Amino acid sequence: MTRPSRDWWVIYQEPTPAEMTIVAVELPPDDDTAHDKRCAEIEEAGQRAYLITAPDADTASAIAMRVWADESVTSPEHPATARAYNAQPPHFLDHLETDMDPIALGTLCASVVNRFGVRTVAVESALLATLEYFHAESRNRAIAQFGLTPAEYLHRAMQTPCFEATLSTGALMADGREADARLNWEAYLQREESTAKRAHQAVPPTALLGDPDAIHRIGHRLGLSDEQTDQLTSRIVLTVATGYPYRSPCQLHLSLTDMLAQVTTEDLTLLLQLTALSATEHTHEPDSPR
Repeated sequence: MTRPSRDWWVIYQEPTPAEMTIVAVELPPDDDTAHDKRCAEIEEAGQRAYLITAPDADTASAIAMRVWADESVTSPEHPATARAYNAQPPHFLDHLETDMDPIALGTLCASVVNRFGVRTVAVESALLATLEYFHAESRNRAIAQFGLTPAEYLHRAMQTPCFEATLSTGALMADGREADARLNWEAYLQREESTAKRAHQAVPPTALLGDPDAIHRIGHRLGLSDEQTDQLTSRIVLTVATGYPYRSPCQLHLSLTDMLAQVTTEDLTLLLQLTALSATEHTHEPDSPR
């Protein structure tokens, strides 16, 4: 059931031009005299305020943070006194699962606005698309094999670098900055590859993925050269790293290196076969029309 919205004063200060700290969230005064007195107190304390329309104080805080982040990019100066900003919670909140945290999402949106200089409306559009994408993924039968419900998958997904990269890339695209969007996504992929590579390098030599000779012997049995085996193994490691945030509850205590160290000969043989087959299929696919 949707709670009725009401007006809130979100009072904040700026320790530096690049920082915002919310001092208080309170109901506006009822009469003009009290209103003027409170405005004077806020101004005297070197603080500012937004008038936000929201169902509760937490949501009002999140909206105020997004507004401030947007203004910090689009306007060189903020108003010196309390100002009215009647902002309804973004439309995408109506589409969220009940266990999603709109405050965390609002903070993430504000961070993207601040870091990339995109418009708030672009971030909110990208967030809706990102949520819809991960929501569709959460219904995939493979997710159930991880032992996760769709809600649990979404909760974990929202905390991953992939979610943030998908959101920020989508926001850049929505803002008309396609080149920046491509660079942002490529940088994310490079970070993921580096993380997977470091985890792989930390696998002890007593484990299969820490023994290059043992890996190559499996590759030879499959008719693969050492170079092909190394390339396919890197892809397998990256796949394991991508699925790492969604590991089963009994594996939550394991690091990515621990997970890689558990790969058996049977596992690697099957994965090399499947990855080689996938690579062959992609090689023979016709070019997509441009």
